[in-house]
Amino acid sequence: VITFGRDMEYVGQVSWTRLKGEGMTHSGDITSAPVGASEFIDIQLERLPVHIRYVAPLVYRYAGPPFSGLVRAHAGWMARSNSWGDQSSRAFDISTVQNVFDLAGRNAYSLPLVVDLRKRDVIYTDLYVGSRQAMNQVDSSSSTVEEICRAVSLFTSNRVTVADLALANVNARGAQVVKKRENATMTIGLDAECTIRGDDVATVNTEFLV
Repeated sequence: VITFGRDMEYVGQVSWTRLKGEGMTHSGDITSAPVGASEFIDIQLERLPVHIRYVAPLVYRYAGPPFSGLVRAHAGWMARSNSWGDQSSRAFDISTVQNVFDLAGRNAYSLPLVVDLRKRDVIYTDLYVGSRQAMNQVDSSSSTVEEICRAVSLFTSNRVTVADLALANVNARGAQVVKKRENATMTIGLDAECTIRGDDVATVNTEFLV
């Protein structure tokens, strides 16, 4: 996990090379797991320094085959009221899992998401980055991750909604917005009766982005 400040500047990291940081603890590096294993990073949000705004979890393929060459490789995140270090809790509790995803890329490491702590937003990135050389680790890739996260934060702050696109098309085509559906020649929304569904990416791309 790499942490960043308000302007996406690097603050610090917790990984197998640095097991503890303020508000974060790595469960430890497992170097031999013939039948599989799991590693965890516990992040106690209330204990993170106030100048940390973004948290970027990373999954590294240190050596060996790429993620896509493994029989099974996945990652995810839990939301819980206690930590894995608490004697009353288990390291893995399926009832607290919020999301899990397969790792299938061919690059050195995965940047699945970025967390904006101020907005309490999870920004899904699903990126695979880096070379395929052995001995990949967070220490040597923090600057690359910083650049990626900065680009992601700019994209999410400037992105437009389908409603924005629709109104832009209204203005560009000299059309008019009407209040009643029966008076419209084109409707945009999420129900099946709409001319264009807002979640139909292919249609939105061809009809609105020409």
